[in-house]
Amino acid sequence: GLSPGLTVLAAVFDDGNIMKRVYINGVNVGGISRNEARTLLEVRFNKDIGKKKINIVFNDKNYYIDYKSLNAHFDIDKAVDEAFSLGREGNIFNKFAIKWKAKKSVFNINMEFTTDSPKVEVEAKKITKAITKS
Repeated sequence: GLSPGLTVLAAVFDDGNIMKRVYINGVNVGGISRNEARTLLEVRFNKDIGKKKINIVFNDKNYYIDYKSLNAHFDIDKAVDEAFSLGREGNIFNKFAIKWKAKKSVFNINMEFTTDSPKVEVEAKKITKAITKS
């Protein structure tokens, strides 16, 4: 094993990558750079999201709202920043504790799914208007 001094040094060593054993929405981003993580997650989660639609059925009539019109997406930057900050924040003891914990378990960060609220309201009003006319 490492001597106590080397263990503390290893705990604060920063190779510029996300700490190992860190996952975002189940995707392993440990040991890679922020940019690599962003690219990986963008392809996996946001690339085709604009092609998806929400289907609302009312009285046997379908109403569609596409995700693109709502600016719907996963907040990748926020999740990557959180992943990158693990083991880097706080004093030396906090950093050491996080890195020690990572040797025995994994960290999974859940990305937020966001939309542009005013656009959601506009689309909801359009559907409401169509429903009340029929």
